[in-house]
Amino acid sequence: MPLNERESRTGAEAGAGIEAQPHIVTPMAAFHFDAFDGKKTTWSRWVKRFETALLIFNADSTKKRQILLHYMGTATYDFLCDNVLPIVPEDMSYENIVQISEEALHDCAVEELFQIEDASCSIAAATGGAKNRAKPTCKLPVNNALIEFEIETGAPVTIISLAYAKKHFAKLLVIPTDVQLVSYCNTPLECLGYIWVTAMADPSAKAQLREDGNVKAIGTTTSDEYLEKILKNYPNLFSPTVGKITGYQARLYLKENAVPKFLKARRVAFPLWKAVERELQRQVEEGLLVRVDRLKWATPIVVVPKSGGAVRICSDYKVTLNPELVVDEHPLPTIDELLSTMAGGVQFTKIDLSKAYLQLEVHPDKRHLLTINTHKGPYQPTRMMFGIACAPAK
Repeated sequence: MPLNERESRTGAEAGAGIEAQPHIVTPMAAFHFDAFDGKKTTWSRWVKRFETALLIFNADSTKKRQILLHYMGTATYDFLCDNVLPIVPEDMSYENIVQISEEALHDCAVEELFQIEDASCSIAAATGGAKNRAKPTCKLPVNNALIEFEIETGAPVTIISLAYAKKHFAKLLVIPTDVQLVSYCNTPLECLGYIWVTAMADPSAKAQLREDGNVKAIGTTTSDEYLEKILKNYPNLFSPTVGKITGYQARLYLKENAVPKFLKARRVAFPLWKAVERELQRQVEEGLLVRVDRLKWATPIVVVPKSGGAVRICSDYKVTLNPELVVDEHPLPTIDELLSTMAGGVQFTKIDLSKAYLQLEVHPDKRHLLTINTHKGPYQPTRMMFGIACAPAK
């Protein structure tokens, strides 16, 4: 019905004493709107169209925030979640979501932040009179020329500008490619092709070319010989066996009048028997488990299948040991506390321990508490097991 005709009829009905119809809220099933796509429009323009659509479809204004989080799309929602941690978007107001998303998406526009200052590939801030952003660089011999690279450990390829390629690699053949490159923020990067160069005696290094002068990412390649040298010099760091923390043994403390609990082994599915037996034998050979006969405590295991036919053996301590343990009170630091301690830092390292709990040895006097019961009989762990209530504090 045309708008003027509808208004005329409503006016006529009101004049005849007929009660006007109430405001109708459009059901969500009838509300359709395309997700935000930074390749097609800006966040501020998308928000304006979104708010206009809310008015057109008479959407429920009390659910404005929820509708926004739904229709912004999966990629934008994930990006927002990463930028507001540890807060969740559902706890934020509509206005805060719009503002923070605008700032985060603007900061993520790499092509607006950096540009080539000169042919030597130094980086400078492009707009706004911002201070020069210092970038870590290194110089490597490439085709008998010393070339300066920006260090970017997260980039899978090395990218150079067309002008820089003509200056240093003018005689090399540019090979066409259909590879589609994107920046960290999914901004498309036009790639003209690639050239083969020799960097650090590694002929497999590639340099990707772009038509404009912007450097989006710099990656590095490592030769097989160099990798083999690292593996050979540090065999203890790359051993397939579980390591052990030296100079410390964890102790477990029971509550007063704690009663030992012995539970018989749970049944294991027949197809998993061989895999469970192999895993138990492996842990025995590595010294993680010891066969025992006499025991007061026994905890059943839970078998979790893994890819490749392997299994993970977990212990159900919540039904045996955990209720009788004195749990150490050791609060974990918050993200704000961690960031404050890192303020002013220059170099940062993340250490990821493989099977960290199993690297912590348990005092011999307390190992009997961790005994597990399997279809092959009881085993006594020598290391801290997953699922122990006080393990994180140890």
